[in-house]
Formats: sequence, structure tokens, C-alpha cells
Amino acid sequence: MDRSLATDVDRELDDALSTIWLVRGNEHLSERLFDQVTDLLLERILLGLRTRLVAGEITASDFANELARLADQCRHVGLLSPES
Repeated sequence: MDRSLATDVDRELDDALSTIWLVRGNEHLSERLFDQVTDLLLERILLGLRTRLVAGEITASDFANELARLADQCRHVGLLSPES
């Protein structure tokens, strides 16, 4: 994985998390920030999986299984529609 991409995502996540106190009391902005943090966390998980695959720590089959498991978890909590 490109280290700068992970660093960028980490930086964006830090920025979003440090902004939480600024949107307290504003439901619309709080929801948008929650969505942004959720997207960034999922992106970081996917980058981590890809890094492990490229580094040879997991096989392509393990990678696919982890992606399927993550998709199931996302569906379970409503982040993905059932047909996705």
C-alpha cells in the first residue's frame, strides 16, 4: 500500500475526530461528521487489508473472505443495503 495514502486517511480521520466537539448540538452537522468518520474508518480497514495482501501476510482467498465478512458486518448494521 502506498504509505502516503494511509497517512492521508489517518490525517483526515484525526481531523474529523477533533472536529466532533465543534458540531455538538447541531444534528445535521453531527450526522454528516458521523458519516465521514464511518467512511474513513472503513477506508482504513480496507487499506489495512490490502497492505496485508500485498505484503504476503494473507492470501487472496483470505483477503476475499475478510472482504465478505466486512460486507456482512456492514449489512448487519445498515451501512450496506441487503442486495449490495
